Amino acid sequence: VHKCGMTFEDGRDLLLNNLDFLKTYDGIYCQQDKVALGILSLIEKYNVKVPQDLKIVGHDNLELIDYFYPKLTTVKENFEVITLEALKYLIDIIEEKEEEKVQSVFESIIIKRETT
Repeated sequence: VHKCGMTFEDGRDLLLNNLDFLKTYDGIYCQQDKVALGILSLIEKYNVKVPQDLKIVGHDNLELIDYFYPKLTTVKENFEVITLEALKYLIDIIEEKEEEKVQSVFESIIIKRETT
């Protein structure tokens, strides 16, 4: 696990500061597509082929993916459903209808593209 910020530049910095270590991996999962795209923007300059040598998966399914090659595999969430559930829970707390902790499960979709 490597911790970093959640921007494109953070992904580039993560790659540049950990290149030798990252070359020992066969795959990377990033908490944000922006971080994954930052890594993807530089990785092949260091003789690492995606997906042959390193597989990369992001999270968010940003439209920005369409401007990069190879196309990033990503995890897509239904943020509308998640937001509505959170708002419902918040309203219940405000109206004092909710006293117990609530646990919700949301379905994610893996959108397989060219980086895996």
